[in-house]
Amino acid sequence: MKHFTFIKRWSLMVGMLFLGFAASAQCTWTLNGQDSFGDGWNGGSLAITDGGVPVPGSPFAVSGSTGTWSFPVTAGNTIELTWTGGGFLGEVSFQLLDDNGTTVFSQPSPAPGGTSVVYSGVITCIPCTVVPSGLFSDNYISGSADLNWTGVFGATSYDVEWGATGFTPGTGTEIGSIIGTANTTETASGFIGNTNYDFYVQSDCGTGWSLVGTFLYISCQQPSAFAVTGSDLSSGSFAWTENAGASEWQFEYGAIGFTQGSGTNQGVLQNPDTINGMAPYSFYEVYVQSVCGVGDSSLWTGPIIFNTYDQGLYMETDTECPVAGFTDIAATGVLNTLGDDGEVTVTLPFTILYQGTIVSNVTIGSNGAMVLTGGQQVGFSNGQMTTAANGLYPFWDDLGPEEAGEGVFYQTVGTAPNQQFIVQWNKDHLGGNGDTYIFQLVVDQATMEIFFVYEVVEVNSTPYDFGGSATIGVAGPNQDIQNSFNNTQYLTDNTCAHFYYTDCPKPQNYSVTYTTTNEAAFTWGAGISNETNWTIIYGIEGFNPMTSGVTVQTTASALVLPGLDDVTTYDVYIYADCDTNLQSMPLTGQFTTLPNCADATGLAGSSAIDSIFTDWNFTANAGFPISEFAFEYGPTGFNNGTGTYVWGVGTTLFEDTIFDASLLSGGLYDVYIQSICNTDSSNWVGPITVTMPLTNDSTCLAEEIPVNGTVYTFDGTGATVAAGETAIAPGAGICTGTTTWCNSSMNFTTWFTFTAPASGNVRIDGEQAGFDGQIAVYETTDCSSFSQYTMLGANDDSPLGGDAPYLNLCGLTPGNTYYLVHDPLSTISTGIYSLRIQDVVVEAGTDNGLLNICLGDTVDLSTQLSGADAGGMWTESIATANFNDPIWVSAGLAAQVFDFEYMVVDGCATDSVSTQVEVYAPSSAGIDGTVTVCLNEPVNLLSGLSGNVDLGGTWYDPTNSSLPSSAVNGGQVPGQFNYDYIAGNGVCPNDTANVIMEVLATCNYLNLQEVNFEGLELFPNPTTNVFYISNAGSNEVYNYELTDLNGKVIASQEAAINGTQTTEVNVEDFETGVYLIRIFNENDEKTFRVVKQ
Repeated sequence: MKHFTFIKRWSLMVGMLFLGFAASAQCTWTLNGQDSFGDGWNGGSLAITDGGVPVPGSPFAVSGSTGTWSFPVTAGNTIELTWTGGGFLGEVSFQLLDDNGTTVFSQPSPAPGGTSVVYSGVITCIPCTVVPSGLFSDNYISGSADLNWTGVFGATSYDVEWGATGFTPGTGTEIGSIIGTANTTETASGFIGNTNYDFYVQSDCGTGWSLVGTFLYISCQQPSAFAVTGSDLSSGSFAWTENAGASEWQFEYGAIGFTQGSGTNQGVLQNPDTINGMAPYSFYEVYVQSVCGVGDSSLWTGPIIFNTYDQGLYMETDTECPVAGFTDIAATGVLNTLGDDGEVTVTLPFTILYQGTIVSNVTIGSNGAMVLTGGQQVGFSNGQMTTAANGLYPFWDDLGPEEAGEGVFYQTVGTAPNQQFIVQWNKDHLGGNGDTYIFQLVVDQATMEIFFVYEVVEVNSTPYDFGGSATIGVAGPNQDIQNSFNNTQYLTDNTCAHFYYTDCPKPQNYSVTYTTTNEAAFTWGAGISNETNWTIIYGIEGFNPMTSGVTVQTTASALVLPGLDDVTTYDVYIYADCDTNLQSMPLTGQFTTLPNCADATGLAGSSAIDSIFTDWNFTANAGFPISEFAFEYGPTGFNNGTGTYVWGVGTTLFEDTIFDASLLSGGLYDVYIQSICNTDSSNWVGPITVTMPLTNDSTCLAEEIPVNGTVYTFDGTGATVAAGETAIAPGAGICTGTTTWCNSSMNFTTWFTFTAPASGNVRIDGEQAGFDGQIAVYETTDCSSFSQYTMLGANDDSPLGGDAPYLNLCGLTPGNTYYLVHDPLSTISTGIYSLRIQDVVVEAGTDNGLLNICLGDTVDLSTQLSGADAGGMWTESIATANFNDPIWVSAGLAAQVFDFEYMVVDGCATDSVSTQVEVYAPSSAGIDGTVTVCLNEPVNLLSGLSGNVDLGGTWYDPTNSSLPSSAVNGGQVPGQFNYDYIAGNGVCPNDTANVIMEVLATCNYLNLQEVNFEGLELFPNPTTNVFYISNAGSNEVYNYELTDLNGKVIASQEAAINGTQTTEVNVEDFETGVYLIRIFNENDEKTFRVVKQ
């Protein structure tokens, strides 16, 4: 009966199949859509009808870069495509494909505007005549096997039958079957080891069964769950699940793509095991098979791919910063002006192994991301990391086109193999207020670690500050890690994101289950390696887990800790124990035990002028009776521990009144309560928020706000406008101005006063609450007479962005009282607003005095000041080419004094200070030279030097003893003697020159011939323009001949020198240096050295 039923069902199904084709054949057509920018069709859509009826899913619209939809159609009907255009039509294209994959219609970009029928035609369905092919089986485990085949185009389901070799499909002789599967792989069961089997497949649109797929079901079942457990530069470790009870296995491995049988085989006697001796920085494929006995081995399982880059299998993140911190490359990196949404493809200076994949080309996008393929588009619409292309996303957001000084920069720093590739974005947000984000990503060559470093993420634009509309994370082929998505908390708390590799990821999802006075319980989850062993170390907050704490090891992902102290905070470190010698970084957490002294409950409050009324409930813990209660209160939002305390509150009625004349009218105050049980105390409970009555809606009832930067929050409910008050309303004008409001109306005013601080400068704002209000400041001698009010400043909308007011005032008289009015912009209602008044003190610092530097030195001008506020600006009186505030470079400049000014500006408050830097030219002792003298001849050693010679240096004789001057004597010993000259200016390094004095043995300055020249003088020597020759008392007449050191005669005169006159020799037009003048007649001659300076 079973056999008969099967045949009947099968025949009926085939008959119905062909009957359907004869009546009205159906098939599946496909629509492919594209958006070249990747932001969807921007309101555009495509409606498709089949015989006038919308096909399933119509209308269609691409939401990202591409979309594909398949839908059934009926042969012979008319198909019609109606396009409705949206924005950015130049990005849109789409194609309609029939059931054979042939393009029926293609709409290139741009798509048309408006609504129109872009295609109409008759549907044809191509009969499915091809049977499935490519049959094979694998994964023989526990009597089951995977049956695989190649699908048929147009088919939507398949029938599979399997049985002993030789069975006929469709006759009921099969072992098993699967009817109507949409898959092309199915797991079949019922197999016996070492037995031959056949299987067949037919499609729902085909005309028959496939050719037979024959296989031998091997009894030695193959391993499963084959995985890499670790690798280094020369080995890989592997584990698998054994399914045949084998105790021996075999690896075969080789380069990626190797043909099995040509690889390297390794016998294996343990699971897991390691392959050693691999080439470093390489990729391999590896297979494993079970060996059940001689000649009885399983099929191979694999391949799996691993590498020898010594990179961990998993990627993790923390908030560590690179050792160098933020390295600004804006002045040194390659500038790319990418505009709005542009990209640039860059070849990396070194290859990156990213999650096991080699990367050599990247696309750097304008919108704060780097995709790890060349030519890939980085869209402006940020999304979740799970939808992003593989890449690094330090600040994925819609950043605008570059303004002055902005751009995207990249640079390689360091030397191989320890280089770092840095990409830096100096960009503002599209639609922001123009302030510039500054952030960068850093890829380390040696470790493949990735850092995101954030220098400026607050741009005075509330929706966009601290990544409020950005995605931070990485997307990869194996893992996506999302640190933040449209959330300000991450960048409020951290300045870096760090991504690194590990073989043992840390646990995750720490959660406290409960705490008592002496016990706590918590849970956690396994990391992505699914470890089952953990080590927990805990101790009192701040302990070092490397040196102290209590250690617990467990195989359960939950722990109860008894014996704890009450009201104590504990730190918890949870480590994953992935292997005997492999432990993760810790997952950290905290918990705080409850106090023995019970908390108060049910705290409630109300208010009257200058008073806060409270009541509460209390039930004492056994052994810890109540002795008193304490209160702490302050402006709403204050930090517990910084408010005003009230002690000694009674324990009978559980109610109290706080009286404080400084409580501000309409102000919101937070109140906490603490139970005190003699020497023990409870937690602080609260806060509750109490609103004070509003009484300051007229000028003479103004409340004084301290100028201390505290944020006070107020409720304007009940505020009115006094008669005549609107006469002093600021004029209507620029909303962000300093003397106008958006309109000139007053609606629900509240009044305050403040006392001007010693600086005379204040800043008043309402940014904390962000309420759309307006403020004005006045001075007056009579609070009741509006004619006496003089407006000093007003603001409606902050110039930094937002609707809350923000006003700077300078030049106030210290100690004077000023009046402040707040009014909502709305003419029909008020609300919760905040006010903060700050003393604005700017300090440019004190000059440390004249700084002396050597030409070529670089100066950080900020070191010239003491006590200076950061964030000011340096200017120079003489513009220099390489000045990059505050770094000043003296190379190439003149040796002189340079003047600088440092100015700090905060709103309207300014302060400045001047400083000076004197640049000294490098010391110069001149160029080495030689002097030749006779025995006993006096000589000035300076005559042996040439070039620029700094005078005032020190001479040293051949024994390195210092000389009193440059005048020496040739002495009585011929030979060569070294003299050193050291010159310095006290700022630049000293310079040394050498003069060799050669004393000739062939002449003696003291011989008789010299007598004739005893009275001869040359002066001045050295000289700058002229020198004179005098030979007083001599009866001889002499000629002179002036030559350079090469012997060239450059001046001469006969009978020029006698005993009665002084002879002038002009050398003004000669180059500086040493010259020789020979004085002679027919009887005598003598040569002198002249130095021209």
